Amino acid sequence: MTWKSEIIMFKNKVINNIWNTKHNLYLYYIRYYISKANNIDDLLCIFKSIASNNKFVTTDELLNLITDCFIRYPVTEIELQKMSQWQQLYNCDLGVNSYITLTFWLCIIKAIQENESKNNILYVKTLKCKLDD
Repeated sequence: MTWKSEIIMFKNKVINNIWNTKHNLYLYYIRYYISKANNIDDLLCIFKSIASNNKFVTTDELLNLITDCFIRYPVTEIELQKMSQWQQLYNCDLGVNSYITLTFWLCIIKAIQENESKNNILYVKTLKCKLDD
């Protein structure tokens, strides 16, 4: 191996590390705003934010991005309940709200399945509750 090829390999490795760091930060950014969502309009703003950052994003790319987000940063039990309720509420709406809630719900389910198939432990944060006897 020549010194030029070693430099090229090193440069590619550095660029790849920078790209991965940028992608992970972007996933964290999306995941943060998903965790702060209190209603369907907040999820719509997240969709618009993704669309503004990726001008020509396809449905496949959108689903992969959100699924990667949930794989890397798993949902909490409360968020899972919230998304489930929103999906059930807007299930028969046949509008934008239905599309958004179904997309997020399917991405969550896909992330859970992928984590289970990789034998990864899916950490779902739970709240400790004291039950009355």
